[in-house]
Amino acid sequence: MEEGVIEPVDTAGQALAGAAPRVGYQGEPGAFGESAAGANGGIPVPFASFEDLLSALGQAEIDEAVVPIENRVVGPIFEALEPLAAAVTLGIKFVAVGLVWVPVRLALVARRGTGLAAVKRAYSHPAALRQCERRLSAMGIAQAHEWDTSGAARRIAQDEGTDAAVCSPRAADLAGLEVLVDDVSDQPGNGTRFVQLRLADRAQAQVSFAYVRAASGQAKSALALAERATLLPLPGTPKEPVRVWVLDAEPERLDALARAQLKVNTLGRPPGGKAEAKVAGLDAPADERGLPALRVAIDRIDTVIAASAQERLRLNRLVGEYKKRTATAVRDPGREVEVRNHYRALLPKNPELAEALVDALIAASLKEQD
Repeated sequence: MEEGVIEPVDTAGQALAGAAPRVGYQGEPGAFGESAAGANGGIPVPFASFEDLLSALGQAEIDEAVVPIENRVVGPIFEALEPLAAAVTLGIKFVAVGLVWVPVRLALVARRGTGLAAVKRAYSHPAALRQCERRLSAMGIAQAHEWDTSGAARRIAQDEGTDAAVCSPRAADLAGLEVLVDDVSDQPGNGTRFVQLRLADRAQAQVSFAYVRAASGQAKSALALAERATLLPLPGTPKEPVRVWVLDAEPERLDALARAQLKVNTLGRPPGGKAEAKVAGLDAPADERGLPALRVAIDRIDTVIAASAQERLRLNRLVGEYKKRTATAVRDPGREVEVRNHYRALLPKNPELAEALVDALIAASLKEQD
C-alpha cells in the first residue's frame, strides 16, 4: 500500500444528503483518527476520549464516529474496544457502516535542536507505544502515556526538556517539532483499521460487527462457530471470562453463537446477509478451495494470540511493579493453581496443551515480574 494513502470501504452511499457528515474521532488535529474521519469526505470533529466520542454519537451530536479496532503490529486496540463494549452493553444502538484503513507512520519527534542521544523518554498514546515498544527499548527510551498522539506532540512543544513524542508527521508539523526518527514502528507497513459507526435509526449496517461474551470460560470453544471471522479479544472479567469483538462473521454464525449460550450484541446486519467488508492490506482473500484458506484462517488466529499474549505480559509487568511497591512475594502458588484450573476448563479435550501453555505463561510472567 502506498505510504500516506487512506483506503476507505464503500459505505453504500450513506452520506447525509446536502451536507458533509460531521465525523467524530478521539484525539486532536494531527491524530490518525482525524485521517480516518476525513477519509470519505466527512468533517472531522475531535473528542478528548472514546467515551465522549461515543456519547456524542449516541446523542446525535455528530453524524458518524470512527473507532480504531485493530492494528497490524499489536492487534486489537483495547483502549477503543473497551469503551465501545461498555456503550453497546448499556443499550446504545450503533450500526457499523464501513471500515477505513489508515497507514501509520510513527515518527519520533522532539523540540528543534534536541539530539536523539539526549532523548530518554517518549510520550504517546498507549496503543501507539505498544506498536514501537521494541524500537524504543533498543534506543534506551522509556515510555510515558499521553491519551493522544497529537496531544503528546503538543505537550513536548510546550516543554523545555529533552523528552520526545511518538506521533504522525502531521502532528509534528502542527506542533513545530523536529523529526528525529522517521518511523519507529516495530514492523514495516504499519496501519490501523477503523470502524465507521452511525446510529441504528439513521443508517443501514454494511459491516458485520458484534460484541460476544460469556459467563463461562468453557464457552470459549464455541467461538469456533465464527469460522473465517476476525476475532478481537478483550481481557476477561470474573463475571465474563470470555469477551471478544467479532468482525465479518456471517449472520447465521452469530445466531449459532447465541444458541450456544453466548451473549451477542450485533451492530446491525448487512443487507442480504452479506458479512464481508474487505480492507486492502490487512485481510487476505478467502480462498475456500483448499490449503491457502486454512492457512489464512490460522494466520488470523495467530495474530489474535500474539496480541493477547503481548497484552498479558504488559499486565504482568504492572503486577510486578505493584508487588515491588507492596513488598509482595513474586510467586503466588495459589494464583498459579487458579490459572492452571482455568486453562484446564478452557481446554478440556487438550490437557497436555493446557499444561504446556500454563507452564510457558507462568515462566514468562515470573520473568516480567522479576
